[in-house]
Amino acid sequence: MSTYNLGVKTFTAAGDLAHNTLVALDEGAVVTAAPGETPPLILGVATEDAAEGAPVAVNLANCAGTVQIVAAAATTTGAVVELAAGGKIQDLDTGQPVGITIAGASKGALCEVMLLTGAQTTAFGDGD
Repeated sequence: MSTYNLGVKTFTAAGDLAHNTLVALDEGAVVTAAPGETPPLILGVATEDAAEGAPVAVNLANCAGTVQIVAAAATTTGAVVELAAGGKIQDLDTGQPVGITIAGASKGALCEVMLLTGAQTTAFGDGD
């Protein structure tokens, strides 16, 4: 599966990061995005593993294209997904929508996702 994305920027990892997980900005560096933020402040997707203090390339969430993100649980094509633990994704339940799956995936596999930004997330509600 390939992805299309033009917006990649390098940041410093504020902690250990896993590739293909959602990340957030924290004081100029990136950390693994965590559920519970309202809304989750997602910067994008880490394209590689990175140790604390190392540079890491991030596919920015505000750019056109798709990204691959690790699925925390099985997902289906066209599902609206939310942030799960460890920067992974899962079907929308009670969180804020972060994307729509382009192709389904099994638990632990990579899932192609079109990330939603800003006003797009409110069109899907908050999962209630």
